[in-house]
Amino acid sequence: MISGRQTDARQNIIFKGGAFAQWAAEQFGDYGAILSIEFKKTFMNEWTGIADIAHVNQLKELLMLSVSFLQKEIQNNPV
Repeated sequence: MISGRQTDARQNIIFKGGAFAQWAAEQFGDYGAILSIEFKKTFMNEWTGIADIAHVNQLKELLMLSVSFLQKEIQNNPV
């Protein structure tokens, strides 16, 4: 939860992208990983452009924790 709101981490629910990830996988195979992260603008008022700084900081913390987790996973599961 962020700022009392449930997070949604589903894959490609609305945006059916993936072309870059597919291209990178074809080019680099087992030597790379693609993380495409998109944020719904729950962190700001789209009409005024004013950001909810506390919400932005919580998103930042989640991303930082994700990087640490992924680094450990990569170290523990070498190719």
